Amino acid sequence: MKDLIQGIKGTIITFAIFGLFILIVYYRWDKMFEYKIYSKEEIITNYENNEKAILESRKYFLSILPENMFIDIEFENGGDIDRFRIRKNDVLNTYRNIGINSNTTDSLLKEIGWDKSELIKLNRFIEDAKCISIQGKDPVTIGWIRSGMGMYKYELFEENLTDSLQNEYNDSCVYMFYKENIVFSYGSGAFGSMCFPIYN
Repeated sequence: MKDLIQGIKGTIITFAIFGLFILIVYYRWDKMFEYKIYSKEEIITNYENNEKAILESRKYFLSILPENMFIDIEFENGGDIDRFRIRKNDVLNTYRNIGINSNTTDSLLKEIGWDKSELIKLNRFIEDAKCISIQGKDPVTIGWIRSGMGMYKYELFEENLTDSLQNEYNDSCVYMFYKENIVFSYGSGAFGSMCFPIYN
């Protein structure tokens, strides 16, 4: 009997771990193996080629960002939403894989005080910048491209970074200071190294 109970417990734990794995990766499964290591030169080239559109994306996002609210949006090709996160009153809610014309999106837009045209315009700014996501305030973080489950991002600060902040945001891992108020960053997602792959 004891062996049977232990066996049942082991099976439950196995299924729980497997279920957690599926919950973590189901929305990114098709892209997990689309992995490429981008060099610093490639990151810089993409930023310089799209700097005007990136800065315009930041400006527009800040112009519609509600006070005392954190918003994070990642767009899919075609304008649908891969990730929509809203933090309000210290409560963070995350929504994934929602159509831009869905009832869920309409409800979220009402919550943050946007209309559909503002969301579509923001998506257009992000697409023109050859990027996929935007979040934050200072800095505004604009996601450039995914590699597997990781993402290469641009951190755009209000002011030029002091020498001490330049050191802080040039840690040979998550951050790579570029110039003035611009920092490159890397987020690994649920799995993998936390650092830029070029540092590994």
